[in-house]
Amino acid sequence: KADMPGFIAGILKVNPSLPRLVIVSQAGESVVEELRLAFQGVLFLRGDTVDPMAIQRANVARASRVLVLSDEGVARSDQEKDARTVMAVMTVKNLAPEVYTCAEVIDSKYDEHLRLAKCDEVILSREYSRFLLVSATVSEGISKVLHEMLDLSDIHGLQTTQIPDAFVGRPFSELRAHMHESGRLL
Repeated sequence: KADMPGFIAGILKVNPSLPRLVIVSQAGESVVEELRLAFQGVLFLRGDTVDPMAIQRANVARASRVLVLSDEGVARSDQEKDARTVMAVMTVKNLAPEVYTCAEVIDSKYDEHLRLAKCDEVILSREYSRFLLVSATVSEGISKVLHEMLDLSDIHGLQTTQIPDAFVGRPFSELRAHMHESGRLL
């Protein structure tokens, strides 16, 4: 990514108890060295994300999550970037079928390919940007609302959580009251 330092800092901020962050990249040695100095607890492996050997070196079998980003570091067409994202997910799922995978693609037509590759979550980065810009033309302040919800400076912002077993099958209002008591909005 163009702003890889900010991206890594964000991941580390919202995951303060993350035991290890491993990044597999084909970025130039000077870029990787700069990142190594800035993030000393992060492991940087030089390699191609579609290469099974590189993915194995990253110890993907022990990973809790794998995030595959659209590679901006090498001059490629959007179609080639997305195709490589699909191949990377296929490689990860082949080596570690149980690992949770999240992949970023540029074109929504690759969403189906990722689902066929058993990708758990797909981020359509351009579509979300377009949605936000179009929504701003009809809904004043929508960007501010989304920014507040997704702001990384507040790690307690938007979250997913398990519904306590005691509330399964009970009215929504009871769960809402329970969440409100603990300072959360359902």
